[in-house]
Order: sequence, then structure tokens, then C-alpha cells
Amino acid sequence: MIRLTEVFVAVGVIVASSACWEVPPEQVRDAGDDLAPAAPVPQTTSSVPPDTTPLADPCLRGGTPRGDVARIMGEADSVVYGVWFYGASEVHFGYGVVLELRDRGELILCDP
Repeated sequence: MIRLTEVFVAVGVIVASSACWEVPPEQVRDAGDDLAPAAPVPQTTSSVPPDTTPLADPCLRGGTPRGDVARIMGEADSVVYGVWFYGASEVHFGYGVVLELRDRGELILCDP
């Protein structure tokens, strides 16, 4: 019968002896060397599905849904977190709707 303390001693000896082995540099491999290359990730321009129903009011205001903004303005020049940029103008989103608009002349705004 093997006591638990003997198992720990035996494991300690194996670990200590394996640390002393020397491996030539040409035999050292990275952990992912034998993995298959990753499949390419499809690139999408927008996470908003296209909608073809006519818009009742094709302009932007607070509360406009994200999908309607994409249909009215097209693809944003850039997106940073919840902000879509059209030139110098900004459309800020929260909960899927417009929370704030900062127009520098590029946005199609509704009349006040």
C-alpha cells in the first residue's frame, strides 16, 4: 500500500528531474503549432439587418431605432462603442435607439 506522502514525494522527483532535461532550440514548439489554422471570420459592415418597409419619417431625432438610422444615413464612417460617426457628426445610441445627436452638417435631422 502506498501512503499519500510517498506519492507527493514521487511526483516531486519526476517534476524536478524533467526540469533538468535540455531540449535543442530546433525542437522547441509553440503550443498551437499542431492546431489547424483558424477559419476566416466573415466581415460584416453593419450588425443591423436590412429592412425594406418604407419609413414614415426619413429623418433622425432622439428615439430613432438603430436600424432606421442605418437606412437613413447608410453605413457609418466609423463606430466606437455606442457612437456612430458620419464625418464629424455623431449619433449616440443606448438601448438600441438614438440618445443624442451631434450634427456638424452631415446628419439628416427632423425639423424641430
